[in-house]
Amino acid sequence: MSVSAIEYFSPIEIEPFSDFCFFHQQHKHSHRLLLCYATARDFLSVPKTFTLIAFETDAGYPPEYHCLERNEYLDELGLSELTEASGWFKLESQQDDHIFLMLTQETVLEIACDNFKVLPDTYHCDNAQQSLIQYLSD
Repeated sequence: MSVSAIEYFSPIEIEPFSDFCFFHQQHKHSHRLLLCYATARDFLSVPKTFTLIAFETDAGYPPEYHCLERNEYLDELGLSELTEASGWFKLESQQDDHIFLMLTQETVLEIACDNFKVLPDTYHCDNAQQSLIQYLSD
């Protein structure tokens, strides 16, 4: 299985830890997974920023997602080249869907979807949960 780094999502904050939160929404004939995560900052003077991404499917089934322990996941898939890596990656698939990996220092979030949309960033929140709640409240 091949994997490639992707750069069309904002980089993940990994120091001192990764802060992310997700929410699965089902409404009539649509499903979407909203993911919010802390974005890496070049300087501490930059406001704390959170990126929001909506992952969706075209069919009547929800996006598939798994949050797992990082090293076990990488060993199981034979992706030893990612042992030291963090960030966003895409698994190459024989199908038309997207399989994204968000690698943090502790976990991997695997998301399979048909399409995605990067939503406007949020600023000045204490954590990813507060940022996601702010987005859902607007």
